[in-house]
Amino acid sequence: MANDKTETPQVRRARGIAALEPRKRAKAIASVLNRDILREAYSDGKNLSRYLETLDPSDKHPMGSGDAFNRVLAARGIRTRSIPELGIAASTLEDVVNDERAQYLATEIFARAYRKVIFGNGTGIGGKTRAWAPIMSGEGVSGSAINQPFYPPVTDLLLRPAIPLSEVVGVTSGIRGTYFKPFFLEDVSQANSRVAEAAEIPAVKITTSERAVDLNKYGRRIDLTYESDRRIPVDLLSFYVERIAIAVEAEKLAKVIGVIVNGDGNSGTAATSYNLDTLNGTAGVGVFNLEGWLNWKMTWANPLMMTTVLGNSPQVLKTMLLDTGSANIPLVAGSGVIASQTVTPINQGLADGIRVGWTTDAPANTLVGFDKRLAIQRLFEIGSNIQETAKNVKSQINSLVLSEVEGYAVIDPKASKVLVMNA
Repeated sequence: MANDKTETPQVRRARGIAALEPRKRAKAIASVLNRDILREAYSDGKNLSRYLETLDPSDKHPMGSGDAFNRVLAARGIRTRSIPELGIAASTLEDVVNDERAQYLATEIFARAYRKVIFGNGTGIGGKTRAWAPIMSGEGVSGSAINQPFYPPVTDLLLRPAIPLSEVVGVTSGIRGTYFKPFFLEDVSQANSRVAEAAEIPAVKITTSERAVDLNKYGRRIDLTYESDRRIPVDLLSFYVERIAIAVEAEKLAKVIGVIVNGDGNSGTAATSYNLDTLNGTAGVGVFNLEGWLNWKMTWANPLMMTTVLGNSPQVLKTMLLDTGSANIPLVAGSGVIASQTVTPINQGLADGIRVGWTTDAPANTLVGFDKRLAIQRLFEIGSNIQETAKNVKSQINSLVLSEVEGYAVIDPKASKVLVMNA
């Protein structure tokens, strides 16, 4: 046990709460919330949800009790949604910020709604929310499925971007600082793996790239008039935060597509470009046929394969309506057609199930194909999440600020290829 003279008050408080019976911990935490606890929660790059889990671990509670943050909300009497059939109204923002303890939970309520859009609303083992887990710290939001009897969501449908970043990012890494030199694994040739007797085992190197990848700040500020501050229900404001987060995610997607196509600034990281007319065999110029599609898919070498395709809607539509040669069945409806004929491809690169998305952020007359597993690394600055509430008395406006710092790097340049098509 640490010497009491060297222990910080925070450590003593945490040990004291952890020693209580699980059913008493949330109430104990709710009674001591203050600015120091908030500062401690964000001091090491965590967030309030994760910090509260260290004081009141959810695995000590029955399934269905939610995570520590939701239990503390309940202990302060904060409800995140109206339940008309029970005659229960959601707490207003004024209810939260005017509570001497609950006010320190306010920004985390909306930060969790923001993170839900970014990371999804998944659950961990046994249905437990993963609000305290690294990266996925926002999944267990107040109002998630596990807490519906007490804190049901404003809508039963999860708001999400049309093309979530989870569809295009393979690896997510937390870093310290606002720039990062990506690591690079030199090409691993299968031919060099065999080792002759008494010979030295061939080596491959992992090095850092020449140029650093800059991280950018993304975020929005929400201004609330005095009347809105008093009257807006917490669940409705959370809903608006989710809607704003969708717009932010869409902006990030444009950045990711740019990195896939043009590289991250380091030489050799741009996607390989193919022209449709060189892949579509004897078909006429500008004709997109099944031969051209399959030839493009087969340019990915083992162990890479095309898992995802993005493009403008006209190009994506051409892909969906490709004639498979079997009674004019379009490719979008022909899952398994190739495998059900005379051969079954072993290479996964020819398997069906490719994810296809259309977006105006894709280059014109181009399909962007990539192996999601090895194409893009998402980088975020640890502890960069900013949640602030400021009040301008003169104009009677409250401001809620949510922001984050992140960037994107290429993992394997061979994982991404573009197909240039004629209009």
